[in-house]
Amino acid sequence: MFRLTLCGLALAVLFSCTNTPKNADGSTAATTDVEKSAGPDGSDLLRTLQGKWQSERDPSYYIEFADTRMIHFNGGKVTAESDIEVDVMCQSKVCTADSTDLSEGWCFTERSGSELQCNCVLICDKTTLSYIPIGAAGGNLNFRRVQ
Repeated sequence: MFRLTLCGLALAVLFSCTNTPKNADGSTAATTDVEKSAGPDGSDLLRTLQGKWQSERDPSYYIEFADTRMIHFNGGKVTAESDIEVDVMCQSKVCTADSTDLSEGWCFTERSGSELQCNCVLICDKTTLSYIPIGAAGGNLNFRRVQ
């Protein structure tokens, strides 16, 4: 029984980071066709993000999650740092500011000074991270794990 529970928890963490945002009218957003999942609790979601990720679009751009810090690197130099917080139900005010329905997915917010950015996670597993900065131009940000 313990082994079955342990396997179930491992699978939940492995597939915990998948969701698809919806528009206010209930239709699926055009940015992705990935299924949604609320996933495990916030500490498991935060643990899944930990490590260094390289941009698929720009190989000189990396992000690193170290506990509740997110560090942006470009050309090997730190370009920005922010505090992050997992918002399992995407209910924070900044995540509900536009018409995208994120209530069944999960998000993380970045705080840098007085700036607050909501990011909706589309895919997050051992090798892939894809998220949409809500309200920002540029679409999906796609990364592969390097550490």
